[in-house]
Amino acid sequence: MLSRVLLALFFVSGATGLMYQVIWVRQLQLIFGATTLAVAAVLGAFMGGLAVGGWAISNHVDRIRRPLQVYARLELGIGLYALVLPELLRAVEPLYLGLSSQMNPSPLVYGLIQLLCVGSLLILPTAFMGATLPLLVRQRTSSVDSSGRELGALYGANTAGAVAGTCLAGFVLLPGIGVAATNVSAAAANIALGVLALWLDRWAPEPKVQDRRSVDFQPEPIAVGVALALGGLASMVYEVAWVRLLTLVLGASAYAFALMLVAFLSGIALGGALGGPLADRVAERRGERELLHTLAALYVLLAAVSYVVMYAFPELPVWYVLLIDAAGAIESPRAEWAVMLGISVGVMTLPAILLGATLPISVRAVASRGDELGRTIGRLYSMNTAGGVVGALTAGFVLMPAIGVQGAVLAAAGLNIASAGVIFWHMGPSPRDRAVAVAVAAVVVLAAISRPPWNPRLMASGMYRYSSWFSDHSREGIHEFALDRDELLMYREGRTSVVTVGRNKRDGSIWIANNGKGEADNAFDMETQVLLGLLPLQFVEDPRDVLVIGLGSGITAGTVSSVDSVDHVDVVEIEAAVVEAAELFAEWNHHVLDDPRTTIHANDGRNHLLLHPRATWDVIISQPSNPWITGAANLFTLDFFEIGRSRLRPGGVWAQWAQLYSMEEADLKTLLATFASVHAHVLVYVTEETSDILMLGSDRPLDPLVVGEINDRFPSAAPALKDLGLRPETISEKLRLDRDAILELTAGMPINTDDNLWLEYSAPLARHRNTGEANQRWLDRVSIR
Repeated sequence: MLSRVLLALFFVSGATGLMYQVIWVRQLQLIFGATTLAVAAVLGAFMGGLAVGGWAISNHVDRIRRPLQVYARLELGIGLYALVLPELLRAVEPLYLGLSSQMNPSPLVYGLIQLLCVGSLLILPTAFMGATLPLLVRQRTSSVDSSGRELGALYGANTAGAVAGTCLAGFVLLPGIGVAATNVSAAAANIALGVLALWLDRWAPEPKVQDRRSVDFQPEPIAVGVALALGGLASMVYEVAWVRLLTLVLGASAYAFALMLVAFLSGIALGGALGGPLADRVAERRGERELLHTLAALYVLLAAVSYVVMYAFPELPVWYVLLIDAAGAIESPRAEWAVMLGISVGVMTLPAILLGATLPISVRAVASRGDELGRTIGRLYSMNTAGGVVGALTAGFVLMPAIGVQGAVLAAAGLNIASAGVIFWHMGPSPRDRAVAVAVAAVVVLAAISRPPWNPRLMASGMYRYSSWFSDHSREGIHEFALDRDELLMYREGRTSVVTVGRNKRDGSIWIANNGKGEADNAFDMETQVLLGLLPLQFVEDPRDVLVIGLGSGITAGTVSSVDSVDHVDVVEIEAAVVEAAELFAEWNHHVLDDPRTTIHANDGRNHLLLHPRATWDVIISQPSNPWITGAANLFTLDFFEIGRSRLRPGGVWAQWAQLYSMEEADLKTLLATFASVHAHVLVYVTEETSDILMLGSDRPLDPLVVGEINDRFPSAAPALKDLGLRPETISEKLRLDRDAILELTAGMPINTDDNLWLEYSAPLARHRNTGEANQRWLDRVSIR
């Protein structure tokens, strides 16, 4: 009975642990930004804490008489710490901001300062989490001969809980009650776990673990630990590569990322649950030497499966469209979630099952003495997790930019082969081992010279966004839409996204896309890009310093640079590949990248604002991607707008782009209400053809009549306006709302904040809906013109 209760406890513990990971990564991204450095640093701090906890408890766990009592105290500590962590984050903010103002560091150095001040706050609670597994395994296990089954059951239950936590946080709690309340809910669950475990400890027997009955071979823990560390490194490389791949196919919404994590963790959980009993059976019937052979074979099989799955990659965009049609998912977000989960499972779950089986098999192979079981588990778990930390950093900073998705998967498969090699080397060569080594070498050579096909244009076709744009959803029709319309000019797998540039074969226009979603072009989007650059400057008496958040094609920044009075243009772009892409638009963006007044900052827009003192710029122009995209969504909240307002000089203007398409009227009203709640004076313009809105905010009145003087104020920009057919009177006709009208029309609507995440979770639900015309009609009806 107690064993089953402990499984239930550890299931809930896994759920809260994953909820914390989601919450804390989100909270720290608001501080660090959404750069690869930031994400890697946060995950590194989280996983590093797990490794520290596993290693630290390994030195004591076998001497602890009441492990369930210690486990209870750790759960209580996790819950109580989670309650105070938001206050701790606020408390250290003056420290890193103060150091920043004194040192004026680069974004890299600033990130390291933040990591030291903020990331260190995660070490204690995550170390507590890392210490729980060895404690519960020792409490449940009566004999080393059953340690595989007991560890596998607990590891599987904990990871299955993580799956439940992912679903609960991503689909219920965060959209429903927000970040702070979700954090409190998880903390309350941990505290309840601690109290229940303390109560159970009153009846729990003192654990006594019997030694292994027979030993035919005693592996060196360090050898198996090295193999596990390499396996942990490979597992994170796989995960990063697979997520990048699936982002191309499924999009970058919060729901898509949650479903990818569900698929990966489900495989780990199932692998842990199956690997434990398998380890005990093999060891009992054939001995530990054969168990090590099994572990090595598992790594080889994992490499082979991961390689074979790569042959399915080119089919994923086609399968997505076919499954979307079959499920009727264009009109049903829940049906689309099912399709997303199915594709994610097809890519990740089978390899993840093999990954999940490696830890219990490794522990069962190494463990021999009952009084050292906890030590063995703690150290092997720690080495596996430490490998994962290195893998997260290596994948994001080195492998993805250098060799892309396919190369990263092949590198991870190579690490799996290396894990098998370490095990074979440790056991000493036998005739069978030599034969296996030859076979493995042949497979490696074959894989190296026969990489599966990869069509960049098809993979980056953005079917998650454009499948509703064409009617012929046969395989031929999908290929025609993705491949025949455009010529691919550039394909780069950057640190944060895949960037493509193409030329339309019909009219010769060129476009730029991020993860398959079009961001800008030199034809259809020109009006929006030019007006976004000129309108805010028109309302500032003498604009000198301008910040542009998001480079895109560079046309908006280039339009700003065409104004003679502007002395300096700061452009913040998170993805270096976008800067390379913008060079292809030099003819239309005034060669802004070569302009000595232009400074490109490789950083997250939010983080860049935090780096600078108040009253820095005359104009700030924010043009991130759509608010349904995770990361970009952080740039549409009340909290971000308030930070930005504080960086404007008196009389300065904030210009904000947003789309009218794929956004329900309620979400549009929420966005307008959020913007108007920050700025004392607001004007909203509409570009009808592209279904975009341009929101202008300032602390001083904005007189729309000054638009009539735009040619006189900015004569150097007059040719661009003329080419677009834009005259002062036609620009004035695009005005729709001021702040008074917005407040009246949006009364009672929620405000989008960092805490409630309203748009991030609501906007993706309209991703396939053509709402542009309806929103324009609504704005026309309520227009103040």
